[in-house]
Amino acid sequence: LSDLGYDSVWVGGPDSPYHVNNMTFWEIVDHDIAVLNEKSKFAGIVGLCHPNVVPPAFAAAVNEGTQGRLTDSGDTLMHRLHIDAFSFCFSRSGGAEAPGWFSLGPSIAAMPWTVPGFVTIPVVGKVHWGVQMTNVFVTGMNVSNPCNPSCGAIIDSGTSLIAAPPSAKGLIDSLKRMVNPDCSNIGSLPMLRFTVGGVNIELPPQAYVMKASLP
Repeated sequence: LSDLGYDSVWVGGPDSPYHVNNMTFWEIVDHDIAVLNEKSKFAGIVGLCHPNVVPPAFAAAVNEGTQGRLTDSGDTLMHRLHIDAFSFCFSRSGGAEAPGWFSLGPSIAAMPWTVPGFVTIPVVGKVHWGVQMTNVFVTGMNVSNPCNPSCGAIIDSGTSLIAAPPSAKGLIDSLKRMVNPDCSNIGSLPMLRFTVGGVNIELPPQAYVMKASLP
């Protein structure tokens, strides 16, 4: 259960140029979400959706709740901050307490043209950061391509995990059989390769295999 509210938002410190007044948000007043208990280490969730697209159900609820007070109440935070490019990074070192970084500004927007190794991929999603994937494979592994002829993939800033559809079960099962129970052979596992937006991307085994202790 949540209530519609308004607040002033700064991204960064009080001197940050990224500042919005009367930003709409939803305040959770009653819930049964385990991750939002008294031990949680965050106080809010900022959606990094398309700069000027709010899912219709949420936009309708916001517009109904404002009763005409704000003409831009249905805009996203990114749109009101005039941000159309950002980056995020999840650190691999430090375990559960490892920091992450969210960066934005002119230098980030210029990275695809100024920093070697960066490429641009067309966004085809209407609400999410959705891109077109046409191939998923592991060299030397005889399994069907789960994205034949193509499928959609979402670049999700809310998780560092990879979620796959049922069509990828054959590929995943083959990879699982290659991993030792103690994960001692991670370094010798093959690359996982994608073709996304016409660009070939490689993920090393350290990016798709995670060693974790079960309770």
